[in-house]
Amino acid sequence: MRLFVAVDVSDEIRARAVALRRGVGARDPRLEHLLRWVAAEHLHLTLRFLGELSTEAAGLVQTALGPPLAAAPFAWRLVGVGWLPGPTRPRVLVGRIGDGVDALLALQAEVEARVRRAAVVAGETRPFLAHLTLARVREGRTSEVVRARDALSGLAALDDVPAARVDSITLYESRLSPRGPTYAPLARVPLAGGAGSR
Repeated sequence: MRLFVAVDVSDEIRARAVALRRGVGARDPRLEHLLRWVAAEHLHLTLRFLGELSTEAAGLVQTALGPPLAAAPFAWRLVGVGWLPGPTRPRVLVGRIGDGVDALLALQAEVEARVRRAAVVAGETRPFLAHLTLARVREGRTSEVVRARDALSGLAALDDVPAARVDSITLYESRLSPRGPTYAPLARVPLAGGAGSR
């Protein structure tokens, strides 16, 4: 089982991501096709990618994440788009997060601690960077994206999205197929005082 832990995003954010892609396509179809866009229904904020785990290990992770999490519900907001690792070496187009970053960092730290408690995956060594993955640069097309990336300037589709509330996290199984991945929720874990249910 290929698993990850994530924060779900609002329908408004999904709609704005679709609008952003259309805006890029209208301004520069070349840039749109240099990217592999995340399907709107698959958008999420990844807190921890767990990789391939056995059914038994997945159960241990689910138990370790057992409700409720100590983090309190909070809101976060997108503040435009950017590139990772940076604009001169673009590999991933992301929605940048403004309000709520500290709360996301704290939530991710709690998830990481609980995952380590399950002792079925190695601890994450890379620092967590809160972001919303929108698209990935197609293999071997980085230099073309560098030349075309100005098509994003001035597009405001993600600049004024209403804040999204987080009151739970979700443990997902990612099922890969030639048609692309599908994400199946295995457990939804509420934050302290949150409305989510397991």
